[in-house]
Amino acid sequence: MALVLDEVYSTRDLNMLVHQMPVWAVTTIERRTAAASIRQSARGLWTPEPAFTLFSPASATDKEKTCRDVLGTVLEHHPRTALLDVVGVPASGKLSEALQTAGFQPAEGQSHEGLPFRKPISQLESVTDLTLDAHNWRTADDLYASFFEAVGAPAWHGRNFDALQDSIVTGKINQIEVPYRIHIQNYGRMSHAARLAADPFIDLIQRFEREGCPVSVLVYE
Repeated sequence: MALVLDEVYSTRDLNMLVHQMPVWAVTTIERRTAAASIRQSARGLWTPEPAFTLFSPASATDKEKTCRDVLGTVLEHHPRTALLDVVGVPASGKLSEALQTAGFQPAEGQSHEGLPFRKPISQLESVTDLTLDAHNWRTADDLYASFFEAVGAPAWHGRNFDALQDSIVTGKINQIEVPYRIHIQNYGRMSHAARLAADPFIDLIQRFEREGCPVSVLVYE
């Protein structure tokens, strides 16, 4: 979910952004003219939530106040928001406090020239639990096969971290989408070769979580 408070953020960039997440943006004449086209370009990606929403700022000069005032309305329309990217307002204690009150904390990384905030998976509703049993894992292929079965991945899913980024973070590939927790049982019983793949996989999922993707991994010996 992106909250764009920067009036000069171009309609071209907004059109690109709406393909990655729903967008709320401060209204301008140019944006009102382009709104129908931007919504059409999203083609129902975020149904039933609105893809592109314009709103009038609470203050013409105080973007921080505008962010604080509109935040509750944004979250009413997007109750499952796990990552909030605030564009066009500098970081401040008041902004962080307002977002913390709403359940968000700073996320790692920076995207779309904005400030990323994430909601911990423990505060999300309807989180799926996926169990992977590692006791028979002998190779990296066993790990991928176990994960792919759990999420209902297509047969053509790549067995590399770029493909995992696409299917977990970007989504719209597997039958089971985030938010979910991955439980890896019998970690200590997998082979050394499998662990060489499992440890980086665990690190990858933990990085996704820190960056705001609603996914986590728990390991049991």
